[in-house]
Amino acid sequence: MNKKYKFLSSLLLSLTLLSNTAFAGTYTITTKDDLYNALKTDALNLDTTGTYTFKGLSSSTVNSWLKDAAYIIPEYGNSTKGWEGSYTINGSDVVYNLQFNRHLTKEQYNQVVTKVREVLPNIINENMNTLEKEKAIHDWIIQNVDYDYTYNSYDAYKALFSQEHKTVCNGYAMLADIMFREAGIDSKIVLGYAYQNGKKVGHAWNMVNLDGNWYHVDLTWDDLQNGNVRYDYFNLRTEEIKKDHIQTSISPATSTIPFDQYIVNVYGSDTSKYLGLYGDQILDKVDTIDDLATYLKKALDENKTSVKFAYKGTFSSAINTLKIYLPQLTSYRYAQTTIPRLNGTGYNVVIVQDIVKSQTTPKSLTAMKFTKTTIDVRSGQTYDLKQILNIYPLGIDTPELNWESSNTKILTVTNEGIVIPVTTGVAYVKVSSKANPKIAAYIKVQVPVEVQSVSLKQDNIYMNVGSSTIPYVIFNPTNATYRTFTMSSNYSSIVDVYNGKLVAKSVGQATITITSTDNPSETATLTVYVVKPVTSLTVNKTSTMIKAGKTEAIETTVLPADATDKTLIWESSNPTVAEVSQDGIITAKAPGTVRIKVSSKTNPNVYKVINVTVPVDLQGISTPYSNFYVKLGSTYTPSITYNPTNATIKTVTYESDNPSVLSIVNGKPLAKALGTANLTVKAVDGDYKVTIKVTVIQTPVTSIGLNKTTMNLAVGGSDTLTVTVYPTNASIKDYYFISSNESVAKVDETGKVTAVSKGTAVIKVVSVQNPSITKTCYVYVK
Repeated sequence: MNKKYKFLSSLLLSLTLLSNTAFAGTYTITTKDDLYNALKTDALNLDTTGTYTFKGLSSSTVNSWLKDAAYIIPEYGNSTKGWEGSYTINGSDVVYNLQFNRHLTKEQYNQVVTKVREVLPNIINENMNTLEKEKAIHDWIIQNVDYDYTYNSYDAYKALFSQEHKTVCNGYAMLADIMFREAGIDSKIVLGYAYQNGKKVGHAWNMVNLDGNWYHVDLTWDDLQNGNVRYDYFNLRTEEIKKDHIQTSISPATSTIPFDQYIVNVYGSDTSKYLGLYGDQILDKVDTIDDLATYLKKALDENKTSVKFAYKGTFSSAINTLKIYLPQLTSYRYAQTTIPRLNGTGYNVVIVQDIVKSQTTPKSLTAMKFTKTTIDVRSGQTYDLKQILNIYPLGIDTPELNWESSNTKILTVTNEGIVIPVTTGVAYVKVSSKANPKIAAYIKVQVPVEVQSVSLKQDNIYMNVGSSTIPYVIFNPTNATYRTFTMSSNYSSIVDVYNGKLVAKSVGQATITITSTDNPSETATLTVYVVKPVTSLTVNKTSTMIKAGKTEAIETTVLPADATDKTLIWESSNPTVAEVSQDGIITAKAPGTVRIKVSSKTNPNVYKVINVTVPVDLQGISTPYSNFYVKLGSTYTPSITYNPTNATIKTVTYESDNPSVLSIVNGKPLAKALGTANLTVKAVDGDYKVTIKVTVIQTPVTSIGLNKTTMNLAVGGSDTLTVTVYPTNASIKDYYFISSNESVAKVDETGKVTAVSKGTAVIKVVSVQNPSITKTCYVYVK
């Protein structure tokens, strides 16, 4: 049954990333990724219609995917105001015919591109690097486009061609993306939310690629302030922008390098070359209270009246300590704030102004502090502790000091604060004022056990493309204090070093040099073979039975066919039962079960298991009956005894010499007509067989009756048993008698019982046709 539905949807975010080529899209969709790729293609071409056939998906699932696409796929969400259309259900398929309302027509897009190409030569040139081009575009847009607080303009066309040159975040991001890409800068639009006045609102911004380093840049939030371009959101990493931005769309991971460091990498340490790139936001980093006192002391020495820096802490909590460390800082005003690029770093921006310096130099010692809590001093070396000792207040003359070692067997310290190692170990050094011993400082000093050599557990390893590993490095001595190492690759395109791991990038061979960080003169070399991995393995059987002394070859298929190394490793869980060669030939040794495992040498996670049974051989078969009677029309399964009883294969087949009387149907004997036939029972395991004469009868015996069930006789006396066979029309009414103890009582073929001696005997009458049918009489002789 076909059903047709109408619907209308609006997208909450409307951005754009355009293409010059247009075509109508027709797509078959089985996964969400299929849909998103199709929507992206149509959006890039500004197509306004599309046909999408969804295989085996419900309309509710499709509608959910379409809704999510606006937040996840920038190329689709940022180009589209909304969509409408219809869908038809045909069996398990749903066919959507969509019409898209795009923000820009193709004509408008071309006008935007033409205008951008007019503007760019006036603001960038070929001598600029990528960063300088990005800044020029950033500044031009902010200086020439205003924010539309009426929220009527959502695109780059209105930003450039409307009388007011206004747009919202979508238009800023759209225009920036077009200009970046026209300038040769790899760019992406980011969809998400931002917090404004505590409220989460839909938002769009950009990402740019600077020499392989992706950064966020939000031109909307860098809009003019007091007539000045801001750089608060210029090239932030995700951890920096996430404080007030939430990203929902798919985009690259941002750089591990902070933008501050990236600029230094580009321009060097001369900040005068690049401070203009984003104002005064490149700040000196001050980490500790000691660093802070030293930093401000330098400002005093240079007669500065104000400084601005990034302090890793809260300035207000440092004020009391500064009074001790730097009493010559007489007065000042300060303010503390933050900027986005410091988000998550622990740093705050501190401005200290109106600095007044005391004209009196402090003379009395108030405190001492080492700038480090622990140091290493290697055997054969010395260390001057005075170089890391701060004397407070800063600027006073160095007082007379006492130096002490907590363990002179490990190290000694001279009156000048020089540490001299004696043997490996840890000791503490105390320095105190001679004039006031209560003023003291302590430091932990370690004389490390040095690395003498490094070696590897394996000199060569195999890696699959895309995998990573950390080599097993052996340090000598094993109790070396610093058992760490660095790695370098002679072919980083094959094997690279990333975050302390070896990463296999392409097929080939690379040599990795392992270097001790403690003793860089000690190295080891690792050969890495990067292979195209085996991804799957099949075998022609997963279970088999092999007789002891016999062999069987297992066939395998390894994929992909062009895997670098298709070598397989064969293993037996119990070689005493069955062993396997490295060619996959299994040899059965002794009865039992065993698992044969075959795995890829280069990718052990790809493997198969063959369950092998080595059977207990059959030595023979027997049956308790040489003659048997079978009812016409019934099947007959003879009772067979297997020798030994624990033989693995207890299976037989049947043959009849008279199929018209007894035929074999579905593997079982079937009585087809009255008469006789010889049934041969053959063992599947071994050349063993027995033959039974089978008589097919019309009416079989069902039971036997006796006229007596007990009999009391004197020695020499006798009595006769009378037998009744049921049914009375049984085909074979013959029977015979058996005495359990003929020394007590005998019985003849007529049923006459004769007492022989005192005791008890059991007389049993047995049906000839079916010996399992019997009747008994107990005879008591007195």
